[in-house]
Amino acid sequence: MGREKGCQKFGGRKKGTPNRRTQELKDLFESINFNVPEEIRKILNELEPEKKADILIKLLEYIYPKRKAVDVTDHSEPKQASKSPLDLSKLSDEELEFMLSVHDKYS
Repeated sequence: MGREKGCQKFGGRKKGTPNRRTQELKDLFESINFNVPEEIRKILNELEPEKKADILIKLLEYIYPKRKAVDVTDHSEPKQASKSPLDLSKLSDEELEFMLSVHDKYS
């Protein structure tokens, strides 16, 4: 069971402290002049397009986080249509003709 909300954290890494093993691996690569991006580029250039695409998709997960699914269901009350009728007498002849053409086009 995890800590309760608001309970003080004890032990572990402090915020902002780099992971020790990750730093050791970076230091090792640097000591042998191993440039990871350059080596990946060389390997990718030698691959078939399908294999190259598969590997790039897997690598992208480390650069761009996966998105969570979003529930877009609207549980609020349906909005009521305007109860005031449209006053057609206030529309110009051009506006009325346009409305009629739209109505004819979509009905």
